[in-house]
Parts: sequence; structure tokens; C-alpha cells
Amino acid sequence: MTYFAAIYGAGLAGCAIANQLLDAGKTVLLIDPHAGPDHTPGAPAALVNPAMGRYAKLSWEAEACYNSVRARAEELMQFSGDRSIIAETGVLRPAINADLAHNFRGALDAHDWPEGWISWVAADEAAEKVPFLGEQYGGLLVHKGFTVYVERYLNVYRRLLLQKGAKLITETLPFERTTSKSSQNVNTHRTAEASQIVTNTRTAYENTDGNTAGSYPGSQNVNADKVPDYSQNVNIGKGRFLLGEFLAENIIISAGSGTLDFPEFAHVPLHRVKGQIAMFEADHDLDWDIAVSAMGYILRDGKRGIIAGSTYEHNQNNIQLTEQAYRQILHKLFTILPGLSGRIVKTGQHAGIRVTTPNKLPAIGSPSAHPGVHIYTALGSKGLLFSEYVAGVLSGHLLQGDALPPDLDVRRFE
Repeated sequence: MTYFAAIYGAGLAGCAIANQLLDAGKTVLLIDPHAGPDHTPGAPAALVNPAMGRYAKLSWEAEACYNSVRARAEELMQFSGDRSIIAETGVLRPAINADLAHNFRGALDAHDWPEGWISWVAADEAAEKVPFLGEQYGGLLVHKGFTVYVERYLNVYRRLLLQKGAKLITETLPFERTTSKSSQNVNTHRTAEASQIVTNTRTAYENTDGNTAGSYPGSQNVNADKVPDYSQNVNIGKGRFLLGEFLAENIIISAGSGTLDFPEFAHVPLHRVKGQIAMFEADHDLDWDIAVSAMGYILRDGKRGIIAGSTYEHNQNNIQLTEQAYRQILHKLFTILPGLSGRIVKTGQHAGIRVTTPNKLPAIGSPSAHPGVHIYTALGSKGLLFSEYVAGVLSGHLLQGDALPPDLDVRRFE
């Protein structure tokens, strides 16, 4: 059978672009040795927050990105009947020092925020929202923010894609070009070692019994009704690729940090950033739900659960869990919420590898030298927020020949 696209990686990016193509009536082959059709372990939770960083800048195409991921989350909840895939938490960004207070107040007027997205709260109001909050100078309340329980989200997503007709291959499957106008036969990803990294985000998770399981969440889906018109259309070079017994018109690499192992993208300046988070349980039911983002983030899970992170460990390509990272997370947690000291126990720890580019935006499209071999990666720390909308942009490029935004086009690195 010939598929319109063979997608390497079934995490956030891979699932997102697969969904876009399936909804357009295209056939999709999804390849990930580490993502099964049922339950695959993964990151416990993440935050959709359009006002990240020390300056709380409005993120790229924030409104379109937010609407797209919300629409996809709603589709997944309706499909599964599970409303616990996300939590309507909002985000409190407490200014825990004078510099942050200055930055956050400045952000209110520095950006063209959509109506009702963000507001300032005084210190006493912030303390009412999160009782264990330490000293702070007030903060930003991001109304358009929510918590996503990523492991549940992706497991439901993969089941949805299978119902829509995707075929999932959970074994190594190298590809080679069978016809090309611009190059000789190219055979990539042949070795077992390289094939082990077909994933958007490599992760490790430690349970309280000390066991570690590997998991590989990946792509994100975009459902954007309106995609901006970026200059003129471009010609999309399609190939013919052989993958074992299958054929595909396009290859899409959504393998996160593993994308660096594909020779077609060796020139792309992808930067690996390892992140670790820790999970805790309080000794009593907690009476707040809002997500907190200051020196990292603090998310709620159930009546007593807390998820805190993340570290930023640059140029790391391992998923080992470290005591140093745990202590760093604990320091962040008690700096923001000192009232929790002595009242929580650790229940787990998790590590993964993000990928970023110099302009902190995703990379999509195909290099000039490799028509038909496309990339969708580098979602970075805004993975959930970017995933669905950017997949819609890439889908428009593949299906209609829409030009890619220069800030996203992988050819910006040529």
C-alpha cells in the first residue's frame, strides 16, 4: 500500500500532523517503536501557558495556537469520554521578587493581549488563591491557561488516530528513496541504534519503587481554521519512499531529539535541553487548583498530588534521573510555596529531552536537498501550545503548497 505520509514519532508533533492529514482524507503510516496502541508511559503533566518566561511575553501566534490545542483537547475528551485529560486551572504567575514584579507589570501593556486573557492580582489576592505561597509582590493571572495530563492525552490521541485509519508500526522501519530527480538513492535510519530514537521527546520515569521505564511521547496536532497567508505558494517536491513492504509519498520526521540522528537534518541547529520534574503527595487534601508558574511550574494532580519542574540541562542527551535535579526542583518548590515544607513526600521523578532552535520556534518543512523528507520538531517548552496550530501550517504546506512562515521554515538554516 502507498501512504501519503510516513511519520516517524508518535508523540505530540507526530500525532498532530497525522491527525491533520487523516482529517483531510490522506493515508498515514505512523512509526514509533516506543509508543504502543494501548498505554504508553509518558510525562505526567504539562502546562499550556501563553505568557511564559521572566518577561511574560505573549507567545508566537498565541491566540491561534491556544484555540487549536483547546479544540484538539475537546475532541480527545469527547472521543474518550474522559474529561480528566485536562484541568481548567488557569495560571498564577506570582512575582516572587521586585524584578519579576517590574517585568510582569510591564507585560500587561507591552503586548496586545486578547480580551480577558490576563490581569494583575495584588499580593493578598494571590495568597488567597494559593495558601502556601511565600512572600511575593502580587502577580499575573493568566485566565487562558490550563493543565494537560500528557500521558493520558497522548494515549487517547493515538487511539483516536487508529480509529481514523492510521496504521501504527511499533518496530524499527528504515526508509529509502526509490525515485529522485535531485539525488541518488538515499537510505537513512538503518542502524538499530539510530532507530531507537524515533520519538518527539525521549523520557524516563521513576516510580516510588525505584523502577525506571522508558517512554517516547511525540507530536502534537493542529486544528487551525485560519492560517495566515505567508507570501506566495511554493512547489512541494514529493518523492517515493520504500519502508519495508510499504510505500510513502512523503516522510515526516517528528522524532524530537532523535531528529538529530537523521542525516537529512544534520545541518539544522537543533539544541537538546534535558528537563526533569518531580511528583509529590501532600499529607492532606489541598484546597487550590490553579497552576503556579514562577521559577518553573507547580501543577496539581488529584486531591493531594503536586507536579513540580522543570530543570533546564543544556547539551544533555541522556535521560538519567539525578539527585541534583531533584534537589534543584525541591528548592524551587519551597521557594515559591514554603508552607509545603515538611508536608509532602516524593512519589516519582521524570526526565525528558526537549529540542529547540535559535529563535525558539519549531522547524517544519523539507530541506532543498531532500524533497519529500520533511521535519516537524523543536517544539521546546511550549510544545502543547505550538503543537496543533503548527501542524495545521505544515498540513497546508503539504496539501495545498502553502508557503511556510519564514520563522518556521527549516530552510532558514540553509
